[in-house]
Amino acid sequence: MQRSIHNRFVLVCILFYWAIVFDGAIRKWFLPDAQIFIYFAKDTLVIYAYYLAFRHRLWPKLSGPFLAGVTLSILFIPLIFLQVVLQHFDPVIGAYGWRMYFFYVPFAFLMGHNLKGPDIARVMKHALVISVLLLPLVYIQFHSPKDAWINRTYDENLKPEAMTKDITRPAATFSNAGQEAHYLGSLWPMCLLLWLYKKPKTLAHPVFKIIFTGATVLLLFYNGHRLAYLLAASSVLGAIVSSFFLPEKQTLQRTLIVISLISCAGFTFFLTAPESFEAIKYRFVAGEQSPYNSLGTRVTRGFTALAASVQNTTLLGHGIGLGSGGAARYRRILTWELSEDEWACLVDEAGLFGLVYLAYKFWLIFWLSEKAISATKRTQSPLPILLISYTGILLGYAQMTINGTICTLGWFFTGLNIAANNLPPNKTSRSI
Repeated sequence: MQRSIHNRFVLVCILFYWAIVFDGAIRKWFLPDAQIFIYFAKDTLVIYAYYLAFRHRLWPKLSGPFLAGVTLSILFIPLIFLQVVLQHFDPVIGAYGWRMYFFYVPFAFLMGHNLKGPDIARVMKHALVISVLLLPLVYIQFHSPKDAWINRTYDENLKPEAMTKDITRPAATFSNAGQEAHYLGSLWPMCLLLWLYKKPKTLAHPVFKIIFTGATVLLLFYNGHRLAYLLAASSVLGAIVSSFFLPEKQTLQRTLIVISLISCAGFTFFLTAPESFEAIKYRFVAGEQSPYNSLGTRVTRGFTALAASVQNTTLLGHGIGLGSGGAARYRRILTWELSEDEWACLVDEAGLFGLVYLAYKFWLIFWLSEKAISATKRTQSPLPILLISYTGILLGYAQMTINGTICTLGWFFTGLNIAANNLPPNKTSRSI
């Protein structure tokens, strides 16, 4: 009976991941008039997971970050009530904002407690198979006109992002290319693990390793988003760092060889697809020439925007969820109400409580990092550090309270990270 419950929970996690990747396709291509129902449909899977947890006692023990997350979720309810009463804030937006902040937090810890090594491997296999399925779509989007049906967005008033005057930045099944960039970043820890794990056949046959790696590399180059490259580089750095905590002397050497081979594959791609290289080059140069979008500005803007928000916001903030894309859609406006930067938006929305929530997320990153290092030593697998190299950036800097897809990706992979950190020693488990 208990095994059946466990399998049901794992299936819920896998279906939730598929929903993250594909609900945007249904909303923008097939059922645009039912977008709101499709968007929230995946939440029913999380609610069912919570039902299983209460019904069959699947909850983990209250660790510090889990208890803090639950406590904050309770404390934010009277904050929203005060915003509604004192500032005439729309309670619908407040409820949506609470969902973006806290609805998936228990789900991440639930995943971390219940997913075992074979379950994590199963989720990863689904993720890698999906990447192969998306590659033909992305190729067609890249070579299709901007006004082609396949390049449409979820809103007819919004145009797809452009890499050049003639080439559209592919968004795959997502609402926009930025969401796909966050998704692409999640593939790199899994792709690198295929080559660095000492029992690779446990995860994939050598032929499929090449296919999965090729899909990951090509998706990255066709997207051309600087964030996607940053997330890929972070995973590569995580692979190098993990090699110092693994027992084999050849680990660092093997890591550098894998990175070199992937780099050669990317170089070969650019030689055989010069139009892609020129498009990415154009986008990078254009971004660096813009005073608002240069890489240096992007890095420092979070700090400057946060400082400005701290000076200008009120104690209670302007309203939880007001700066989210969902609130903009609800209010039928095409621009953000508040800052586009996550840190500043938290302060704008929740005032002092926003700073507390930001501190909580950085504490969570520190906790995950500490556990990841211990788990890498214990399990003799680079997976924990590879995952924190991705989830750390999403938790720390990504628009997780602004964009729904980024929010679900962030908390889903936080759950995988916690699960990898909880794996028992490799000698006594089917660890990965």
